[in-house]
Amino acid sequence: MSALDLMEPKMDGCEIDASYYDYYGRRHGADADGMMKNHNTSDGDGDGDDDGDGAATTTATRSSTATTTPTTCPATATATSTVPPRPVPCCLTDILHLPWSKRIESGSTCTEDSGATTGVSGVPFTVARTRIILVEMLVRLESFLAGNSATETIYTCMYAHHSILLDMHRQLCTTITASSSTTRNEDKATEEEEVEEEEEEEDPLMSTRLLQETVYTSTRLLIKLVQMIVKIVQRADIYQEEDFTIYPCDGIFTKNYIEFESRLQQEEKETSSLSFVGNDSLMIKVHEIKDKWKLWLSSISSLVPSSSSSSSSLSVVDYHMKRDGQMICHCMDCMVSFLEAGTILTSLTKDNVVAKVQMLQTSIVDSVKHLQEFVELLKKEKENGDEELRQQLVQDTIFSAFDPYINRPLLGNTPVRQIVFSLPEKAIENLVCIYNELESSICRLLLKGNTLARIRRILSNMSISSSSSLSPYIKLNILCRSLIVINLHFDNRLLGQYDFATAIAEDMYCHAVPKAVFSTAYGKLFLERLCKPYYDVLKLYMMNRNRQRAYMDLVMFREWNDLQDEAATVDVCFQNELGLVGQDSSHNSSCMGDGSNATSTSTTLPMLLYVSNYVLSTKIGLMEHHIGLGIELGIFHGHYHLFTAFWYREFLLSARLGILTAMNESLVARMAMEDQIQLEQLSGGQDNYYNSKGSNNKGKKKGKKNTNKKDAKGSIKNSLSQSLNSTDPWKLIYSEGKYEQDAEYMFVSAKRMLCRGTVRFIVALYQSNVIQKPSYKFTTHELTFRKRFESFSQIRQPPVLSYDDFCQGTHSSTTDMNDIFSLRTLIASSSECFATSKSILEKLKTDFDQINVNHCYFVVAGSREEIMNLIKVCFGNSLFLIKLSKAIENNDASSLKFVVDSKINPQFCTLKL
Repeated sequence: MSALDLMEPKMDGCEIDASYYDYYGRRHGADADGMMKNHNTSDGDGDGDDDGDGAATTTATRSSTATTTPTTCPATATATSTVPPRPVPCCLTDILHLPWSKRIESGSTCTEDSGATTGVSGVPFTVARTRIILVEMLVRLESFLAGNSATETIYTCMYAHHSILLDMHRQLCTTITASSSTTRNEDKATEEEEVEEEEEEEDPLMSTRLLQETVYTSTRLLIKLVQMIVKIVQRADIYQEEDFTIYPCDGIFTKNYIEFESRLQQEEKETSSLSFVGNDSLMIKVHEIKDKWKLWLSSISSLVPSSSSSSSSLSVVDYHMKRDGQMICHCMDCMVSFLEAGTILTSLTKDNVVAKVQMLQTSIVDSVKHLQEFVELLKKEKENGDEELRQQLVQDTIFSAFDPYINRPLLGNTPVRQIVFSLPEKAIENLVCIYNELESSICRLLLKGNTLARIRRILSNMSISSSSSLSPYIKLNILCRSLIVINLHFDNRLLGQYDFATAIAEDMYCHAVPKAVFSTAYGKLFLERLCKPYYDVLKLYMMNRNRQRAYMDLVMFREWNDLQDEAATVDVCFQNELGLVGQDSSHNSSCMGDGSNATSTSTTLPMLLYVSNYVLSTKIGLMEHHIGLGIELGIFHGHYHLFTAFWYREFLLSARLGILTAMNESLVARMAMEDQIQLEQLSGGQDNYYNSKGSNNKGKKKGKKNTNKKDAKGSIKNSLSQSLNSTDPWKLIYSEGKYEQDAEYMFVSAKRMLCRGTVRFIVALYQSNVIQKPSYKFTTHELTFRKRFESFSQIRQPPVLSYDDFCQGTHSSTTDMNDIFSLRTLIASSSECFATSKSILEKLKTDFDQINVNHCYFVVAGSREEIMNLIKVCFGNSLFLIKLSKAIENNDASSLKFVVDSKINPQFCTLKL
């Protein structure tokens, strides 16, 4: 039996420091027991025996300001006294100081509290408190999107609980039937003197009911948004623990909210003659409330003096009220924007995808501008020096309306992780960034991704992890990544627009696979077979980068290994059909670059490896991505393991370059031959036409020979050649994507030279005794090498490299250390590799600056920023090579200190000395 069942206080780890409740309770005229009303009279069902972290230090707090817990506690509260968390309220009156009405109603049970005995009449519902509550809701939303559970973020808001929602709905419905005079009398209830002055000057439009409707509707809007986000993330199913947290107890809140919305819809059907209910009625209510706020803001603007020299108390109050009203509108706009974007992106069809995404893209751009104004308002408020009193108001309001411990009984009897909420301005800034990512990622993907290669490059760009905050595709939020996965394939179409098999065929044609293959029965079957594995490749880039290696190990390598055999069968069948069966081992050797083991199985493959080369190129790209992730995640740690990783990666990049070169040469030659054949066929008709004209002219008057006949035939051939290139859709696709393919080839070449230079740099460090090869007591270098690349053992082509291959490929490390000439040659070779890579990258950078900005998103699997960072890596390594060379000349190399720096680029390191 658990401690939760035993009800043993000493074993219960959930009780928290009593000073949390005692401090704020004394500020409001109530002690800790008063803030814990109805706790002792509640049923013994475990309300007070929940678990937790056992200390007040684990409460969800701001990073730099204590808006949830006090920095100091009264001396009367002992450090060892603990109490259970506040119980879940059953109605609005269960929470002593929850902002809702101007005064506590006479029938409220609050009269039995210490607050009533001390003369406290309740917390007034003002514009400032409404703004604080709505801003704090967005803070909790940002924490939820950052990966924390809804139980520990969203539902720490008192208004979000089922019982409070029902009570708010009941009271608002009751108020509708009340007379307007009664409402005005309630609005004139006794308050603190400062609040009375504020209320005397308020516009008649501003009433307690508007504030209540604002909080009530915003709460419904927030919960609706959270439920939608949970459905999106679960539907995409790519989240991990560090991305998104879903507790079993979240289902309790979901069930309660569904019941609540069903009840409201039933009431609307019974009482309203309108045709819209549910979401439509909620959005209409939101817009009605926003219109009231805008009307109130326009009326109060005339009260604020234009002269900044006026310092009357009225103008200050009006200024704060206007600013708070603007923030309230911005808060509601933020939630509405997220909800509308999610609704649109989860309901796209093949008929409306382009129109709806274009409309959403325009809406996001406009909304981001308004939300940026919200961020500026928060920053200006923080910069003001007269905000100490308002900060105390913020702390008291947050304590009254939010409790980070209230749901702890639902989390079991094990400690949970600490939840840290961002400061309001930072939280809103993060939300604006996430919202803007919807436009910069998924909208541009749906509108611009018209080829398979381009889609893959866009997704690869989004997946790149960088240490800089300037990249538009750094660590996409789980919401954006989930929406991308959902819209990758719907209505049996890629991005809802393109037939997947046709897109693969077009991509294969751009990689030298003949069109005739796709018209055969076995070619069509293979295209259908290739759809699911290629979808997994696209989906891979949207997964958490920490989990991509595991997905490749478990699913993708085995799948693409089987595809390699099937691709070889397609090639054999195609060549048998055309009578082109033959063997050519030299062709296979050239395709594999300069790898030592690349020719071990080349004599058993067909002569023309059309489909096989395409599959092999994709598979090698996955293997290279696998090693790059290992370097980025620190799996290859230390100079020796990085040495092996860059050596193997350089082999894979060389192999891929060899295949790309062979495919490109084959494609160019075949396209030239096809053009020549078609040109001769078309020009043959023209020759017959001129011959027939010449025969008809026989017997006529002799004259000067027609010398323009040959020129006319040549111009016709040129026009025919141009028409061939402009009318063939396959060739149009190739010509449009040729720049991107060339840029990708250059980028792969630059990475290969960078890996080669790094390998030779490390070898030079070994030879100069700057670093030493590590020695192991319980393992061997061969065993560690085999375990590092064990994932490749299930791949047959290219064959997995062994430790002997590694030793043979780095034979320069066995050179005599006294051979200074070989060492200098090695340093010069490494420096040349870095210089070559730098020149290629600078050429790519120049191309980035010259081409259209929109085209930059499709160039290669790397953004402009990544290219700049790689240039810095090349430059830094070149400088440290010079430093090593001078140290060797001075016989002082052994005194150098070696450090591996991966801050500039996580997949390529700078070897600092």
